[in-house]
Amino acid sequence: YVSPRKRAQRTFELINLDTQCPFPWQPHGAPEENPLVCHAKVEVTEDVREWDYGAYEGITSPEIREMRAQEGIPGTWDIWRDGCPDGESPDQITDRLDRLIQEIRQTWHKPAMHPSDPSTPVPGDVLIVAHGHILRALAMRWVGKSLQDGPAFLLEAGGVGTLRHVRRYLLS
Repeated sequence: YVSPRKRAQRTFELINLDTQCPFPWQPHGAPEENPLVCHAKVEVTEDVREWDYGAYEGITSPEIREMRAQEGIPGTWDIWRDGCPDGESPDQITDRLDRLIQEIRQTWHKPAMHPSDPSTPVPGDVLIVAHGHILRALAMRWVGKSLQDGPAFLLEAGGVGTLRHVRRYLLS
C-alpha cells in the first residue's frame, strides 16, 4: 500500500522491488536495474495519505502552540488529542486506519495464517509506504491503542518499522 503523495511513491520506487507490473502512477525518477523480482500488487490508497493538517499545514508545533496561546485557546496543543482545525481529527484518522487494518487482516493475513491448502504457502507480508504521523498512528491502532494515548516512539524519515502477529494469531 502506498500513499497517493508523490514523495511516498518515489520512496517506494527507490526501494526497487521490481514488481514486474507497472506502477499505478507515472514513475518519478529513472528506473534502477534490480536482479530481484517481486510479484507484489502495488495499491495506492487514501487510507495512508498524510494527515490533513488543515489550518496548521506548514506550521511547526511550537508555532501552533504560540498561535493558540495568542488566540486564548487553553491547554497545550497535541495533534494526537486535538487534531487540526479545518483538517483531520484523531477519530477520522482512526476510522481510515482501522479500515485499512481490517482489509490487511482479511485480504492478506487471514489466508496466510489459515490457508485452505496448508501445502501451498500464501503470501501474507504487507509493505506500507506512507508518512510519519500516519505510520505512527497505524502502529498505535495495530496494537489496539487509542491515538489520544499518543505514541511513545518515533519513526525516522526513510526508516523501516515492522508490525506482525505473534504466534500466527490475528488480533480481533
